[in-house]
Amino acid sequence: MKNLHLLLICSLVLIIELTFAEAIYVSGDVAGVWSADTVFVTGEIRIPPDSSLTIEPGVYIWFNSHYKMIVDSNATLMAIGAETDTIRFHSSAWYAYEIYYGGWHGIRFLNAADESTLKYCQFINGAAYANYGPNEDKNGGGVYCLESNPTISNCLFTNCLADYYGGGIYCQDQSDPHIRNCCFDDNVANVGAAIHCTNSSPLIENNEIINNYAIDGAGIGCDEAAAPIITSNYISDNLAIGSYSSDGGGIWSNWANPEIYSNTIINNVASGSGGGIFVRGFNGVIMDNIIHNNTTINGGGICCGTDSNPIISNNEVIGNSAGNYYGGGIMFYDNSSPIVNNNLFCGNTAYSGGGIWCRDDSYPYIINCVIADNTAEYGSGIYVHSCCPEVFNCVIRNFSTQEIFLDWAASINITYSNIQYGWFGQGNIDEDPLFITGPFSDYHLGPNSPCVDTGNPGPQYDDPEDPQNPGFALWPALGTIRNDMGVYGGDGASGWLGVKEKERTPLPNGFHLYQNFPNPFNPVTTILFELPVATHVTLQVFDVQGRVVATLIDGWRTVGIHEVTFEASGLASGVYLYSMSAGNFEGSGKMILLK
Repeated sequence: MKNLHLLLICSLVLIIELTFAEAIYVSGDVAGVWSADTVFVTGEIRIPPDSSLTIEPGVYIWFNSHYKMIVDSNATLMAIGAETDTIRFHSSAWYAYEIYYGGWHGIRFLNAADESTLKYCQFINGAAYANYGPNEDKNGGGVYCLESNPTISNCLFTNCLADYYGGGIYCQDQSDPHIRNCCFDDNVANVGAAIHCTNSSPLIENNEIINNYAIDGAGIGCDEAAAPIITSNYISDNLAIGSYSSDGGGIWSNWANPEIYSNTIINNVASGSGGGIFVRGFNGVIMDNIIHNNTTINGGGICCGTDSNPIISNNEVIGNSAGNYYGGGIMFYDNSSPIVNNNLFCGNTAYSGGGIWCRDDSYPYIINCVIADNTAEYGSGIYVHSCCPEVFNCVIRNFSTQEIFLDWAASINITYSNIQYGWFGQGNIDEDPLFITGPFSDYHLGPNSPCVDTGNPGPQYDDPEDPQNPGFALWPALGTIRNDMGVYGGDGASGWLGVKEKERTPLPNGFHLYQNFPNPFNPVTTILFELPVATHVTLQVFDVQGRVVATLIDGWRTVGIHEVTFEASGLASGVYLYSMSAGNFEGSGKMILLK
């Protein structure tokens, strides 16, 4: 019995020692490896210059107060968790008031080593504020980068806030991190609630940016010559509301030049301008985006202001609203003269300019667009004030007898376009365009449409040529290579080829990969799949030898029903296989290309 008591006492001591061994307390300079279950941060911590710290999967870093973690000059932080064993950065604060006064102060990369990596990490309750400190301490609630280029992937940023810029992440002065496959949910900042970049060029790719709140740029903000690549992100339900002039519900760009392409930008709200996208002093690219159901009072889908001359190409701008104000689909003002080609401006609403609104020495060049089914009191298609846009090869058919409204000192030059109720100009017609529903939209031209081969006959406007049928147009253009009016004609029609993806509702209750349709196909088919949870998705096409011929998706996708359009004009006829992996789900199918 005495030996048994001794054994129990020794076992209890061992258990107590092991329990305490799972937690460590840190402050000051840190380096080496953290593998304990919990790391309690009891003061400011710093990885010194030229040092490194590795944090292993599953570690919980708990900040007892408003302390920051500094990754100093040429120092390396490797915080690499696992999909099922994340690393968590947290504090004791939970509510907004507590986070502001009790959240932790984020990770601060200060000219850190490029090898620094944050993967499968959670950033919760980060708070960038400083009652008496420098302004830099008011930026980057979760992560702050100064002249640093870490890789940030598969991370969650939630309930983070910043007094100034970047509730989730702030990139300043030549900071070019790769930010991909992350989720930004319920973050707050003055500007750029999820991500903000100043004089930096990060890659922002395949992220889910939802339910964030800012005065400007509720999703992503950029300024001062920033040139980020913003691609393949899902940007939804963000709110830029704080004043009458709050701009950019989804994306806000102020004298910067981001490349904005292949994003889904839906259901965002701004109380000022640019429900989906707001740009000022912008000469970048807005291309291949789905911009649906955004709301503001000026430029429901897109607002281009003050010396903005971007290329706006191959976008779906559908179902957006400017309420009782201006530019349901897109708005141009104050010397903004972009090239606007091969876009859909459909189903948008406003008081004036249901599809397009332009004013104040703005001279947009509008080519091969469909402006249809929009609603406005004045100019359901286009409203013009004190400027003169150029419009050709377009189809303009809307819910009003007043397709185009010319206000004070306004004119418009329209040629080779199909305009409901007619308009003076060379090559213009007024006929039913005979739209049909196709894989990309409800605005494909039927084979007997009067818009086929009736656009501008100049060779510079020709449709892409089908390499298998010289002299004839490559689908989705029709007929010969002479320009087709509408969104699928002209040189820009090729921008609709390749992979196009759109999300549909309602929400599914399980994983499912459907048979492609049509099957057999030539050269375009659609693959439909369902996700009951947000997860990383890989969808690839193989030939019968097992070689990958196309990767259609390799990134984070949200819960929902998704369609992917696969264009195979560059492939030979034959049998092809498609395979999808999503979490633990694996699925495949067989399809036949017949030319």
